[in-house]
Amino acid sequence: MLPAALLGLLVAASDSRHVRPHGRLTNDIEWQHAVTGLQQLRQHRQRPGPVSGSAAANTVCESGTYPPPPERAVPHYIINLDLPPEYRYCKVMEDLGPAASHLLSIVRSEVAPIIGENTFKAVEKLSEIIGRKLPYPFPDEIRGIATAASMEEGDVALMNIFYEVFTVCTSIIGRAADGTLYHGRNLDFGLFMGWDMQNHTWKVAEALRPLTVTFEYQRDNRTLFRTAGFAGMVGVLTGVRPGLFSLSIDERFTLKPGLWYMLEWAFGGANVQWNTVITRQVLENGTDYTAVQKQLAKTPLMAPVYFILGGNGSSEACVITRDQYKADIWPLGTPSVSQKSTWYLLQTNYDHWKRPPFFDNRRDPGVRCMDRLGADKLTPETLYDVLNSKPVRNRLSVYTALMQANQGHMEAWLQYCTDPDCAIW
Repeated sequence: MLPAALLGLLVAASDSRHVRPHGRLTNDIEWQHAVTGLQQLRQHRQRPGPVSGSAAANTVCESGTYPPPPERAVPHYIINLDLPPEYRYCKVMEDLGPAASHLLSIVRSEVAPIIGENTFKAVEKLSEIIGRKLPYPFPDEIRGIATAASMEEGDVALMNIFYEVFTVCTSIIGRAADGTLYHGRNLDFGLFMGWDMQNHTWKVAEALRPLTVTFEYQRDNRTLFRTAGFAGMVGVLTGVRPGLFSLSIDERFTLKPGLWYMLEWAFGGANVQWNTVITRQVLENGTDYTAVQKQLAKTPLMAPVYFILGGNGSSEACVITRDQYKADIWPLGTPSVSQKSTWYLLQTNYDHWKRPPFFDNRRDPGVRCMDRLGADKLTPETLYDVLNSKPVRNRLSVYTALMQANQGHMEAWLQYCTDPDCAIW
């Protein structure tokens, strides 16, 4: 489980000018490994990704692609929070349990040959222990999911760990000319987890699409919040609390893999929170944009992450760049190193005050498409067009979600990228 660590090392190799808060390459051997790995990855790309503003100028920005075909709509489930935790996800797992088992088999087939079957079994057991250390009601929900899907509790916990540390995403919040905020995101998943040489697809991304759902969480027959995610997941990657705020999270790559932070939490007793758990908690209990922003900025976290947060006021939007204990807040209305327009925020997996690495530059093409669109033409439909433009959309893209906090709107569509010029990430 090393994708984030490998990509973090490559980020360091591509830009040695910056001192990183989580460490730098420290010796010639480590540097040579990074350069060699980077060269190999470049050879395996279908085409070189955009690497500069001039390359982004050649990006084709999509238009008129919304709505997607009806078959790309994802199933919708109501989660009743008045039920005991172990019964909340029974329906969804009865329907999608086989797909969850298939995903686990893909992960096992990719990981076990590398680390050994016995080691993989030990990871499953360790995952069960980790899952039980989560705050209430998450351990009970995981147990109920396992029962409904006829899976082992450790396997369901492993899936949630997997969701916690393997996301590669693009999130955008834009302010239309009338002041309305629109929030969209692409969820890209499965980096370095099983490349299908025949079909030119990522095996894990393919296995995740049948698990993609939207949830509507209710208490006392009243909707508290809506999310887009995957069956079997108890945390949240993408969500909206009607009338208050919208929220998505993107992974922040560092030299330490996400699993390293998780082991530190499991065995070191650190008083930190899972990223996907705190998003679920603020969606369930958050009272206003300012309070949620403060909680996301101040709560000690298990691993670095980007929180992309939008409120119900025209100026209530920000990107919160987090390490475990510190935060940088990039508010709407402020330019960045790659983005001069101030009516939107666009966040991928790299700090906004640094240039993105040349081997994974989704930022510049996205910025060009947003600038070309303009605030006066921003709608959910045109935001979808931007997220549907390559390489913002790539072979890792699993779904696109659109949100609007004032109306509490949430929709999600399966995403694909099969054209010969699609970037592999």
